Amino acid sequence: MIYSNKTSVRAGEHFALSWYEYRADGDMTLWKRMENTDYEFVAYVPKHSDGYDITLDQNGTWYFSLMASIDGQAHQSDEFCVLVGASQEEADLRLAQEKGMNNTWNMLFLIYENVNIGNFRKSFSANDIARIEMYARDIKYTMEGITAGRMQIGTVETIRISTPITSASSGLGSDCRALTYGPGGDVNFDDLLENRDVNAVAVFAPIGGLPGTGGWLGLAPFKAGKEDTECYVLLINDVDLNVTYYNMEGISYMEESTALVHELLHCVEQNSRENGWEQFEALHDVEENGYRFEHGNLLWYKDLTRNQLKNGHKGFKRISFYVKHR
Repeated sequence: MIYSNKTSVRAGEHFALSWYEYRADGDMTLWKRMENTDYEFVAYVPKHSDGYDITLDQNGTWYFSLMASIDGQAHQSDEFCVLVGASQEEADLRLAQEKGMNNTWNMLFLIYENVNIGNFRKSFSANDIARIEMYARDIKYTMEGITAGRMQIGTVETIRISTPITSASSGLGSDCRALTYGPGGDVNFDDLLENRDVNAVAVFAPIGGLPGTGGWLGLAPFKAGKEDTECYVLLINDVDLNVTYYNMEGISYMEESTALVHELLHCVEQNSRENGWEQFEALHDVEENGYRFEHGNLLWYKDLTRNQLKNGHKGFKRISFYVKHR
């Protein structure tokens, strides 16, 4: 007989299943495996589900169907993964794979060359644009190297847009000016997403120095696109033309590109939360975890993304990098 260790769960909550053994007196010994078996199950309830009582029915060796009673009505979910001998992380990954997710991020770099907002006029120089295009070329080996392959970069496309940006609204909150996206926003690139499988859009726009921006260099994560094309957006408002390389594990990384890395990792933070893993150290908590602000924070990014922080605290798990595709 298979039992759950819980009779009710919240949306997105993990719980375990195990073979239970009955004693001769009829009492159940919780969490005791039956003799000569290695079965231990880990399951995941879909995050979009409501909280409800559950019953479990075996449906094959590896999967179970989930029967739920919501407002007195019976519902069944096929997004319920149970793995034999698996960890919670392995169950998470299998469920994500069953839903067509993987750890490959396709990226679109949008270079808005000109800004014309009131009396503020600014443009990226040819050297600025060349540097951004270098970032785009390097993003694959940069992210795959830092994360030791936990994050893969798939397609990378760069598009230059000469039409000036004429407004800057609010950022992440109301404390600074940045850009809004979509119909009626400061910029709208929904049409560029229609026939593309994009997970993250890196928007470069020369609004650094615009009154009200508060001195930030990058902001993320935003969201853009329609329901079937939704993706993360990160915004960079200036370009550093200096070149300083730092060698880490035999790979040379450009320290000046880490503003892009930082904002992309903010997108990973949000993605991790949406995938059910929230117990990681915050991206900004560098010194709190015993690291120094040096070499573009590359050492901190490496350990955080590989879940190997030197103080033993938690970083990103593999599921943190799994994204949906069209």
